[in-house]
Amino acid sequence: MLARADHLASHIDAIWLHLPESLRGQRLVDVHARAPKHWAHDDIVMVASFLDIGCTGKRRTIYVEHGAGQQYNGNGAAADYYHGGEHPDHVNGYIGPRPAVIESWQRPGFATGAPVCDPYELFATDKVAAITFPYVPLGARLCPEMGSAFEHYVERMADVVRALRDHGYEVLGHRHPRFNHLRNYWQRHHGIPEATVHEVRARAQLLIADNTSLMYEMLYLGRDVIALNAPWFRRNVEHGLRFWSHAPSVQADNPDELIELVGSINTIQNRSSDLCDLNICDYVYGKSLSDGHDGLRAASWVTAFVHSL
Repeated sequence: MLARADHLASHIDAIWLHLPESLRGQRLVDVHARAPKHWAHDDIVMVASFLDIGCTGKRRTIYVEHGAGQQYNGNGAAADYYHGGEHPDHVNGYIGPRPAVIESWQRPGFATGAPVCDPYELFATDKVAAITFPYVPLGARLCPEMGSAFEHYVERMADVVRALRDHGYEVLGHRHPRFNHLRNYWQRHHGIPEATVHEVRARAQLLIADNTSLMYEMLYLGRDVIALNAPWFRRNVEHGLRFWSHAPSVQADNPDELIELVGSINTIQNRSSDLCDLNICDYVYGKSLSDGHDGLRAASWVTAFVHSL
């Protein structure tokens, strides 16, 4: 396996560690990782990022979708770094959350939910809230929905953190590893720790975020999510998932709405509505809640697939 970031490696690890030891080979995780020369040309490499495909030395590659299967058709075509994009011929196997994602590549693959969620407990009981914002390089944005809502909420973030604390939450800050603008932001401006994505999945009962696959992972783990909208997120476009067909059911359009929601949200366990968010997970992952075995099922497919080559 090869990954140039820890958060990407975690998606592969959730499958790779279930493989027979005779198949695993080497685990290479480094920001500058490239397939070493001693890797045989007929070796098979697992990656979880479009950019990492170019680091395999054109060896046969199994691609693990590290998102929930979002796609943005801002220019009318699938972007290469989202599902359905154009991949080199040496990528010949896929693992993703649901059949439609796998089918978009028109190559062999296996739909298996979210293996990265396997190690975590359902329905966290500690009153912990995490706040995060995504990162997409400006040059890679096909449309406004790929941007962040951070600027829409930042001036009132101190009020948001205060409201969470007033309602008994321990607050964690989180950022995409490449969102350098937020490096040390949470500690410096709000006195709260910057949590890793592992800590968010392990501890947070509530996630507040604008647009990230982590929202769907948290719903899959039975946690609560408040989705943050921004004025530049257009309501007359349909990209699927977050915009807007399967967006989390609890949403805020501005800081005042967010602060009000903080005090009124009920946990998924206790929500008496139509279980909208669990139905969303059923669409995204093929079941409403993680059963902890997605990675094992994917590893069984990989084992059979490798032996068939």
